[in-house]
Amino acid sequence: MKRNILLCMLSVMLCCSSTISAQQIVRPVVVEEATGTWCGFCPRGAVSMDYMSDKYGDDFVGIAVHNGENDPMVVDAYDAGLTKFPNFSSFPSAVVARTHLLDPKDIEQPFLDEAAIPATVELNAKATYDKVTRQLFVTATAVPSKNYVAPKFFIALIEDGVSGTSSGYAQANYYAGGNYGQMGGYEKLPNPVPADKMVYNHVARALIGGFNGIGQSIKSPWLANKPATYEYDKYSIPEAFNISKCHVVVGVLSNENKFLNVVKLPLEEALASKELNADQKVVISPNPVKDIAYIQVNNSHANELSIRVFNNLGLQVAAQNYGRLSGEISLPLLTADLAAGVYFVHINLGEERVVKQIAVVK
Repeated sequence: MKRNILLCMLSVMLCCSSTISAQQIVRPVVVEEATGTWCGFCPRGAVSMDYMSDKYGDDFVGIAVHNGENDPMVVDAYDAGLTKFPNFSSFPSAVVARTHLLDPKDIEQPFLDEAAIPATVELNAKATYDKVTRQLFVTATAVPSKNYVAPKFFIALIEDGVSGTSSGYAQANYYAGGNYGQMGGYEKLPNPVPADKMVYNHVARALIGGFNGIGQSIKSPWLANKPATYEYDKYSIPEAFNISKCHVVVGVLSNENKFLNVVKLPLEEALASKELNADQKVVISPNPVKDIAYIQVNNSHANELSIRVFNNLGLQVAAQNYGRLSGEISLPLLTADLAAGVYFVHINLGEERVVKQIAVVK
């Protein structure tokens, strides 16, 4: 029987004073943990991350970034980015809000310090998922309260409850036998903990665009009160991932790669079967197109209709809201001013969405 590690050592390893609990959380905070199944002291990080998640819910955005040649949960780009954080030297380590590097047992106070800082960017995001193709769609809109230079969106996929039967899922455990004191139940488990006894939470599964965000996803300079929108639809979630336990983390990074704001979206609530039913309602022709194409929409009920066009970097190049329309509709799509290449046309019909790909030729 698999076992989720208990959190029975919290009063010893983490400060839980009334001063800490009295602080107000005004924005979520990302904590990225450097860990690995090879690392005998890394159970300490797992205990801390589970404690923080249990206590602070979605205000705590924990991401366990795995490392090691034989660790099956490694995302190479994420591991490389985190281990290059300034002054990084050992496992386990934790980076709070891309500002504080410390032992995972000490993350609560820096987390609360960061959580008490008002966000300078308002962030809204939506994730949808097609259960047939397993394609992930992410839409994010952010509005800054001040000017920024070279900001970018950040997207990652995380999963709880990850387990496996191969030897790589066995966890090295220096706390076995109690030689290093109590550690959330790990002191009662062997070294290594067999794979069939381990369940891993907060596991980084995918990193979209890189550790330092998605380049050029926000046009610079980014002026105060000017909305920025980004859409991504090029990732298919592997069948081995449990959608009901996956979350999408969407953030905005500064030019110093610090989180300005972040949201955590459960994929379980984002099944997009209804959205993709609209696909048969939309046809774009001609395709390829040179100067003008027509979007044919068969909308049997009056729905809000909007169209947005994105280039292959995910940057919005055109948008139009048409209000409530019904019936057979033909809408012109002007492409004469667009550079040759592939574009993605997002057609929203009420709560349904269709994404069509077009090729612009010259």
